[in-house]
Amino acid sequence: MATLTIKGLSKRYGKTPAVEDFDLHVEDKEFVVLVGPSGCGKTTVLNSVAGLFDIDEGEIWFGDELVNAPARKVFKIPQKREVAMVFQDYAIYPHMTVFGNIAFPLSIRRTSKQEIETRVGKAARLLEIDHLLDRKPKALSGGQRQRIALGRAMVRNPKIFLLDEPLANLDAKLRVHARMELKKLQQELGVTTIFVTHDQVEAMTMGDRIAVMNNGRLEQIGTPSELYTEPANTFVAKFIGSPPMNLMEGSLVASDRGPRIDLGFSPSPHVLSPSLVERIRGAGITEITLGIRPEHITIGREHLENSVEATVEYAELTGKEVNVYLDLGGEPLIAISGSGQDLEKDERVWITLDSRRIHLFDRTSGRRIE
Repeated sequence: MATLTIKGLSKRYGKTPAVEDFDLHVEDKEFVVLVGPSGCGKTTVLNSVAGLFDIDEGEIWFGDELVNAPARKVFKIPQKREVAMVFQDYAIYPHMTVFGNIAFPLSIRRTSKQEIETRVGKAARLLEIDHLLDRKPKALSGGQRQRIALGRAMVRNPKIFLLDEPLANLDAKLRVHARMELKKLQQELGVTTIFVTHDQVEAMTMGDRIAVMNNGRLEQIGTPSELYTEPANTFVAKFIGSPPMNLMEGSLVASDRGPRIDLGFSPSPHVLSPSLVERIRGAGITEITLGIRPEHITIGREHLENSVEATVEYAELTGKEVNVYLDLGGEPLIAISGSGQDLEKDERVWITLDSRRIHLFDRTSGRRIE
């Protein structure tokens, strides 16, 4: 059983914190993605788990075994942690054949020749590169080189896979195919895996759960569906989703038709359902941030009850859908429309927000209002 538990991990470079008070639990055979903007601490967490450096505070557990805890003076060296890393640049040896590259970690451990041939052959067949074993890396494509790096990690029979943006160097079409292959391979091997990426689409399509990081801290962890439908704060709301969630600052105000949100433009107050009003009042605030996903905005050419006028700035065809960039009283807004709806630049339209899909956040803290 290869569970991973990180408790209160902190790592600093000089006086600059890279990761602060980070907690994470990964179940046996689970595929967890660490996602966040560049410099948020994802790779630092991965290197800490691998043992490539000691941490400043916290504990790292592999199952029931404590492998790193500065307060207890515990540090298990990387060679004995039974983890395998795959890096963005693959780090394969150009002078070795594909077989030699995959076999390298076994050769330096003086594994028997028969065992090496068995393990390399099995990994190569799973990765569908068994016909390339006699070739040198320079004669192979980026996708094939990526598989070599994965094969070298696989032959070690690790307890945990640590993957640091291994698909980043692939072209767009191959990257989509490689995502599917890598996820399928992880399920077949049943190895606990942490995958680092800054690409939220990659995270959504691959992870059993996703841990969203920002400025060295964990913002939220959950399934892709949980993060998309119930973001914990405005950072997660904006980061997860493509196009991202629209966020508009507003205030709860009274009107002759009941409580509304004043979004600061005319006609501004937006009618709220009783349940949304109760959520805001229950939180004891009046200053809020309203969130709405682009697909939950309806665009029409006629005024409807509770609709607001906006101006089309740009329509971006993505295939069967169109991303429509709007100006709403000076505020930018993105909506998704069907490709059959022809919209022109500077056209005046009426938009309606699906009240059942509105997200509310505390404007001061950014936290979701439950």
